Amino acid sequence: EKENEFVIKKKTTYAKGCPVFEHQQVIGSYSVDTGRNIRFDKSQLKFIDRRFLPENKEMKVEMDLKKGLEKYRTYIGSQNDIFEILLQWLLSNASDLLSEDKRRLSADFICTTGCLNNIMRLVYSNKSMRTMHVFMYKGSIYMKNWENESPALAVDSLVVQSRNNFKQIIVGGESPEGIDSNPEFRYVLCSNLDDMKLLYNADLDCVDPEQYEGDLQDKGSFMSVDLFLEPTDRQMQKIFLRYKTNQTWIKNRLAGIPRVVFGFTINDFIVNTLKVINTEDLPEMGKGFWTPNGCINFLNEFLKYVKKIAYKHPGKVLEFEKKKCSSRITWKVLDVQDMLPTWYTDNLFGEQQKHEETEPHNEQVKEQAF
Repeated sequence: EKENEFVIKKKTTYAKGCPVFEHQQVIGSYSVDTGRNIRFDKSQLKFIDRRFLPENKEMKVEMDLKKGLEKYRTYIGSQNDIFEILLQWLLSNASDLLSEDKRRLSADFICTTGCLNNIMRLVYSNKSMRTMHVFMYKGSIYMKNWENESPALAVDSLVVQSRNNFKQIIVGGESPEGIDSNPEFRYVLCSNLDDMKLLYNADLDCVDPEQYEGDLQDKGSFMSVDLFLEPTDRQMQKIFLRYKTNQTWIKNRLAGIPRVVFGFTINDFIVNTLKVINTEDLPEMGKGFWTPNGCINFLNEFLKYVKKIAYKHPGKVLEFEKKKCSSRITWKVLDVQDMLPTWYTDNLFGEQQKHEETEPHNEQVKEQAF
């Protein structure tokens, strides 16, 4: 093992008892509008249409996901955009997130849920890792997935368009204005993994209106929505059980979401089956392919490695990456000054009072969460 690499061990190494990964506490939320602007409200919180919640957890339907795509609005955000919107929320709520000495935020790691998802899936996947940038600032380690593509040049694939159309149908049916993939509702969580405090955001597809009581602290109403090709043969069934159950469990476990609505399609993007699956049932479905402990143990081990490297290189931007089919995550120091915008670092501590006078405050932040 070289100095600048982290070696992923055999899967069985991680499938042992794992450290405590406390269930996440919601400490705040925000909406993102169609122009990718943050809104300190719940305007983008969606409610599932209960017609699409089968009583016996499965139902036959007929949804044409190509219908309405002529009015589809392509996603204009990016990984950096998602990260910086989280920073805006942090800046607006910093006074409630400070440590006892008021000199740092009370979190060891600050990132998007996409970063943690990116890490946890590596144990049971040979795919490449999204390039990740790491930067330690004032005692907290910031992580973000990095991309070099311009979102202005990107066009959502037909698969992505269909998935977004499916989500829109599930939460209220077809819209005369077409399908807009840009609005989001996100919430911020804090959690303890072993001796590390994690603070990150997660996106929420919808809530069950019969269970939602207006309080995001109770995540029992939270639901995720996903699309998958109908596993009609043994090979597709294996792919679903080996990879999709793992990916969905990771996403929902990090976000504290108890249920997922799967739409199963045939080749022409017609959804013919809806299934509701409890997040806690996914490990049993994927038994023999992956384990929850394996994912959590790997996340714990890798974050501790990142923490050690970040403390050795304060004020430096570190880049982590893994190539497809490789078992080694390599890192290097980048020749850049910072990965945090100056509007964030200049105002986070010294000018916090000034900032609070100009931005609405998110009343949902709970100091006791830290």
